Amino acid sequence: MTDLEFGEILSLAYERRATEFKGPGPLSSPQLFAKVVRAVLGMANTQDGGLVVIGVEDKAGVLNPVGVAQSDLRTWKHDDLTARIAAFADPFVSLSKRSERTTQTISPPGDPRIRGDSGIVS
Repeated sequence: MTDLEFGEILSLAYERRATEFKGPGPLSSPQLFAKVVRAVLGMANTQDGGLVVIGVEDKAGVLNPVGVAQSDLRTWKHDDLTARIAAFADPFVSLSKRSERTTQTISPPGDPRIRGDSGIVS
C-alpha cells in the first residue's frame, strides 16, 4: 500500500465494510488480538476479503493514525500471527501482512467458495 492509498483510506474518515482500523499495540495484547481476529475472520467470510490496519485509533468517529511503536511492530510476525489466528479458523485463513512505516496492515482474502478462485495470497 502506498502512502497515497493509505491517505485515501484515512480521508474517508470512517471504517468501511472491507476496512477496519485498530489501535496500536503488540501481538501479545489479548484485547487487540481479539479485535484483529474478529475482523480477519469476518473479512475472510466475505467475497472480497478486506484490510485491517493496526496503528490507527478511531475515537468518536475521528481516525487518528498514531502508528505502532517499533518494539510492538516487531511482534507482528507473519508466522506467529497466522498460527494464532489458525486456532480460531477452520478452514485455515491465509493472509498477507505488510509493515508500512509505523502501521501494520493485514489482508485476509475473501472466501474462495464465494469468489470462485483459490484465494491464495503470495
